[in-house]
Amino acid sequence: MAIENYSNILLDSAPQVTQDNYTYRQSANVLFNFMPKLEYLKSKLSKKAMIPRFYEENIAYLNLPDMDKVAFPMVCFCDIHLNKLTYHMGGIDSSDGYGRYGIGMNKVWGIQEGVQPISYMNSSSALMSDFKLAFKHALEQMSDGIGDEILHNQLATQLLFIKPLNGEMAKQREASFEHISKNFHDEREWRFVPKFSDVDTELSLTIPQSVLVNNVNNVVCNAYSDGIEQKEELWLKFEYDKIEYLIVDTVEERDILINYIMDELFTDNATKYILISKIMVFTQLEKDW
Repeated sequence: MAIENYSNILLDSAPQVTQDNYTYRQSANVLFNFMPKLEYLKSKLSKKAMIPRFYEENIAYLNLPDMDKVAFPMVCFCDIHLNKLTYHMGGIDSSDGYGRYGIGMNKVWGIQEGVQPISYMNSSSALMSDFKLAFKHALEQMSDGIGDEILHNQLATQLLFIKPLNGEMAKQREASFEHISKNFHDEREWRFVPKFSDVDTELSLTIPQSVLVNNVNNVVCNAYSDGIEQKEELWLKFEYDKIEYLIVDTVEERDILINYIMDELFTDNATKYILISKIMVFTQLEKDW
């Protein structure tokens, strides 16, 4: 059948599927973003935005020449049901969780805003082998000033949305960093990476390797992240009606957040009351999970 005749077999009455028709049964209908401090949650509510931050990603598993890590800005979410969030958030004394304060966003909103589920790479797979070969070949071409720029850009973009099934992750502890082992696949990560192409900024999407070598205790990444805070065009913005859940650690912090919503947010009272109704206290919930 000729491709131009394909549309002739489609029924006029065929249902049109949109994002609003989707119901997620094996995954969550909410994308959760977690953080270690209540102040961070309050800031996101005030700005109605999640500001991407630069993070180091260990890419030693790719065996690329002179590249064992890459740093770029992102906002990370997990696609995990409420009753399985305890491990991801971390216990009170946990060192490997992401924090006991969170904001759950409507998944359809996330999809429309370009939030993308990442791919987890099996080091024994043909996909991993081909990606390594293609990326090394692209690096060689770029150093020689040849090759297809579009294909090079596609490989670079793909690099920003992959992780190994498991590995080590740098985790900040007060003023220093430690490396912890993680099963990344359990995190079911979705990721937002801002587009720099249409934004007037001196910032680059990735931190040059020559600069990244000085990223002791994340000082370089923090400096670049401060730059993003000055560029609203790079933020992931939202409206309050896209929030499904707000999570705090304790009953006392729930009261603090309620007062903050009522006294500090610039919105109508009806919206404030709805936001308050979405607050969940994690120390209460985890007892019943």
